[in-house]
Amino acid sequence: MGKTIISAFDYKRFRKENAGAKLLFVAHRQEILFQSVARFREILKDPNFGEIQTRRYQAASIDHLFITIQSIGSRELIKKTAPDFYDYIIVDEFHRAAADSYQDLLEYYQPKILLGLTATPERMDGKDIFKYFHQRIASEMRLPEAIEKRLLVPFDYFCIDDDSVDLRQVTWVNGGYNESELYNIYQRVNQRRIQTIARSLKHYLTELDQMKALGFCVTVDHAELMSRSFQELGIPAISVTSKTDEQTRAQAISRLSSGEIKIIFTVDVYNEGIDIPEVNTVLFLRPTQSLTVFLQQLGRGLRTFPGKEQLTVLDFVAQAHENYSFEDKFRSLLYRSNRTLHDSIKENNLALPSGCHFQMEKVARSIILENIRKSVINLNLLRRRLDAFEQATGNTPTLESFLEYYQMSILDFYGNNRSFSALYHKKPLQKTITRRLKNLITLNAWHLIDAGLDFFRDGNGFKTERELAVYYYSFYDRPPAKAGYTDMTKALEVIRQLPDERQEIVSILEYQKLHISFVSDEIELNVNAPLEVGATYTRNQILAAVGYFDQTLMPAFREGVLHLEAEKTDLFFVTLNKSEKDYSEATMYEDYYISEELFHWQSQNNVKRDSAVAERYRKHQQNDHDILMFVRENRKLGSITSPYKFIGKIDYQDDHGTQPVSFVWKIS
Repeated sequence: MGKTIISAFDYKRFRKENAGAKLLFVAHRQEILFQSVARFREILKDPNFGEIQTRRYQAASIDHLFITIQSIGSRELIKKTAPDFYDYIIVDEFHRAAADSYQDLLEYYQPKILLGLTATPERMDGKDIFKYFHQRIASEMRLPEAIEKRLLVPFDYFCIDDDSVDLRQVTWVNGGYNESELYNIYQRVNQRRIQTIARSLKHYLTELDQMKALGFCVTVDHAELMSRSFQELGIPAISVTSKTDEQTRAQAISRLSSGEIKIIFTVDVYNEGIDIPEVNTVLFLRPTQSLTVFLQQLGRGLRTFPGKEQLTVLDFVAQAHENYSFEDKFRSLLYRSNRTLHDSIKENNLALPSGCHFQMEKVARSIILENIRKSVINLNLLRRRLDAFEQATGNTPTLESFLEYYQMSILDFYGNNRSFSALYHKKPLQKTITRRLKNLITLNAWHLIDAGLDFFRDGNGFKTERELAVYYYSFYDRPPAKAGYTDMTKALEVIRQLPDERQEIVSILEYQKLHISFVSDEIELNVNAPLEVGATYTRNQILAAVGYFDQTLMPAFREGVLHLEAEKTDLFFVTLNKSEKDYSEATMYEDYYISEELFHWQSQNNVKRDSAVAERYRKHQQNDHDILMFVRENRKLGSITSPYKFIGKIDYQDDHGTQPVSFVWKIS
C-alpha cells in the first residue's frame, strides 16, 4: 500500500462526510498523475473519476483534477478558481513544496484538508514546509515498520567488495563526490569492475534469468557504458537517462516487466514517483551521499508484487573519501536501537525488520566499520551536518530534530564526551559536566525523567531524597561534603544555574522521554526506590535509588551482589557476555536466560551450598525478602559503560552445585 492509496482511502472517507467534495491532486510528473488517477478510480469504484491536466492534456472538468505543478501556472488554474474551491488538496512528493513553483498554490488555496505525501520528509531544500501543517507530521511510517507490516517486501542486502575502485582522492565538492571524476575512475577500471558485478549477480541471485533489475549510475555516460558492457556479456540491458525520450522510457519499463530485458541502468530518472513493482534487484553502482536519494532508489525495488518474496540489493563498496559516511543509509534500514551502529555491524547483531538479511563481504565490512568509527568522532562532519540541516529544513536545529533528521543515536552523539551546545553554539560546557552527560543518555525511566525535568526545566525541588540522589550521583563521584557542597540539592543547584548546561540536560531528558519504548509495570518493593521494571540505569544510579549512596556516604562497591539487610533486599548485577579482557577467570559466572521466564544465575565463588547466604536466597519468599535483578548484555555499550536493565523481582525455583551454587530463578 503506497502513499497514493492511503490518500485515496482518506479522500473516500472524506467524500462520504462531504458530498460532492472537490479534489485537487498535484504532482510534478505526468506519469505519476496517470498512476494516481488509476488508484483513485479503483478505490472509489468509479472508472470515470478524475480528469488529468498537463501541458499535453486538457481536462474537461476541474472538479476532481489531477494536475502537474507546471500546468497550474501555465493553465492559470488559480485565476479560474476561488481560494476555497477545492475541499481536499493532495500534493505528492511534498518535499518539493519548498520550491517557488509550489508557493502560489499553497499560499492561495484554503482547502478543508491539505494532505502532503512524501517518502523523504528530510528533503526540504532550505525552507520550512511543516508550517503548512502546524509543524506536525500527521502520520509517519519509517522503512523498517513498513516492511514489518508487509507494506513493502523484505530485502536481502549484500555489501560487495568493489576492489578495483579507490575513491579516497576524488575531489569532494558541494557535499559529494565530483561526478565527472567518479565516472573517469569507473570508465578506467570498467572491464575488471564488470567482472566483479557479473560474478556477484551469479553468486547472490538464485535465478539470474528471473532478474528484473535497476542499476543506479553516476552519469549518463556511465549508464550507457554499463548497458553496453552488460549486452556484451549477453545480459539484455538498456540505459534510461534524461536524454531518453518519453516513449522509450515507457517501453523500457514494459520490456523489463515482461522479461525482454534484465536490467535498466539509469541516472536520476527513476528516483521517485514511478512504480515498477516487478523490480526484484537493485544495484548501487555509485556511492550515494544523500539519504533521500538512497531511500528513493531502494524504494523502487521494495514495492510488493504477486510472487515477489524479497528484493535483492547489491551495494558495491569501495574505499571512500574521508567526508563520505555510510552511517546514515545503513541506519535507515534498521529499527532504532541503543546499540551503536559500529557495534551492531561488528557483532553481526543488526535490528533488521523480520525477513530481511544483511551480509558484508570481508573487505567491504572492514571499510564500512572504519568509516563509521571515524565519522562518530569526526567533529567536522557533525558540524557539516548541522549546516546541511539548516540549509535543508530552514529551521534551527535542536538535539531532537538533529538526531531524528540523521537517524543518529543519542549514544553515538554523546558517547565521545561532546555536547550539542559546544557543537552548535560553539559554547563548550564545563568539562566535568560534559563527561557526566553520558549518564543521562541511557536513563529511560518515566518517573525519574519527569523528576529531572521538574527540577532542571521547571525549577521545582525533588519530591524524594532518593530521586535527588540518583541525579546527584549522575553528576558527582563523591558525597557532597567531599565535593565541596553542604548537601546534594546545593550541588545540583550549581548546575541548574548554568544556562547552557541546564538546557543541554533538559534536551537530553526530553529526548529520552520521547523515545521510551516500554510501558512501566507497577511493582511493590521492600526497598523504597524509584525503580521501574524495564528501565535502564547506570550502576551508580541504582545504588543511589536504593539508598546505598546518600547525602553522606558513597561506599565502595565492586561486587555483583548487594545485600541490604534493613531493607530485606538483595540486588544482583549480571553481565551476560563476559570477556576475558574484562573479567577474571574467577568471575566468569555462568549467567544466562533459560527462557523468557527462567534465568540461570551462579553465585559468587565464596558462597557454599550450606551457607547462610545460599539459605537466604532459597527461603527469600517465605521470609518476605526481595531479590532484584539488573541485567546487561555487555560491559561496554559503544564507548561508554553499559547500563543495567531492571528485570524486576525474581523468585527461587531450584539450585545445584556446591561452591559456587547455581540457582534457577523465575522472573516475576
